[in-house]
Amino acid sequence: TVTMGDSSQIMLNAHSSLRYPAGKLGAARVEVWFEGEGYFNIRHNPEGRRREFVVHTPDGDVTVLGTQFVVDTRDKETRVVLEKGEVHVALKDTLSRKKKVYVMKPGELTRFSAREDSISVARVNTSVYTSWTNNRLYMDDTSLRDITSRIEQTYGVSVVVRDKNLLRQRVSGSLEDYNLEILLTGLSQVLGVNISHHDKLVVIGN
Repeated sequence: TVTMGDSSQIMLNAHSSLRYPAGKLGAARVEVWFEGEGYFNIRHNPEGRRREFVVHTPDGDVTVLGTQFVVDTRDKETRVVLEKGEVHVALKDTLSRKKKVYVMKPGELTRFSAREDSISVARVNTSVYTSWTNNRLYMDDTSLRDITSRIEQTYGVSVVVRDKNLLRQRVSGSLEDYNLEILLTGLSQVLGVNISHHDKLVVIGN
C-alpha cells in the first residue's frame, strides 16, 4: 500500500507494479504508471486544492479528481471498476492519434485495449472486484473462467480445466481469506469434480 501525504492510498494486488516520479505525489497533477491490479482511494480536492490524478496503463489513461476504483491491466486489456466518485477513461488510438473518452458512473465496469477502437461498459457488483482489498474473495454469479484467471494471477499457479464446458459454470459465494486449499476444496464441492494441486499446477476435472 502506498499512502500519499493527503491520506490517499493505492493498494497493489499480487504481481503488480506502480511507478511515479519521486516527490511528485503532492503536486497539482499527479501521474503514475501502473500494471497489474490495484485499488485506488484518491481524495477529492485535498486541503481545498484542485488536483488531477492520472493513471497511465498500456491501453490508455484513467483520470480522476477524487474517487475509489480498481484498475486491472491483466489479460491484455485494461479494466476499470468504479466504486465511488467519477472517472474519465481515455483509450489510446495509435492510428488516428485521437483519444476516445468515457465518463464512468459508480457501479460500472469499463474494458478497453490498445488493440481495439472501442470502450465497453457494463453494470457490475463492485464487491466482486474490490473484495481482495479486505483479504476476501467474493463471487456473484462469477464464471469459472474468471475464477481460474483470478487464481492464476493471485497465487502464481497454472490452472488446467480438463472439461472446457466447466468454464461456463457460474459460482456465488465468499471466502474470508485467500487460503488456496480452502478455495479449491469449496470449488470441488460446488462443481462436483476433483481438483488436484501439486506445486505450481492446479488441475480441475475428473
